[in-house]
Amino acid sequence: MEAARVAGAEPGPCWCLSMDFTAVLAGPLPAAARDVVCICAGCAARAAAAQAPSGAGA
Repeated sequence: MEAARVAGAEPGPCWCLSMDFTAVLAGPLPAAARDVVCICAGCAARAAAAQAPSGAGA
């Protein structure tokens, strides 16, 4: 989205709008920042992996 803005193009919807963020990931955010600030895909993936049961997918 930021690259589109810098280029002067209209940014499309962010990937994160279709995600359901867990309380573990969103919990540390101040209430005023929720649904406003970006959460990177790497942070979302790490939070999901941390919550996955041990041995999941094996």
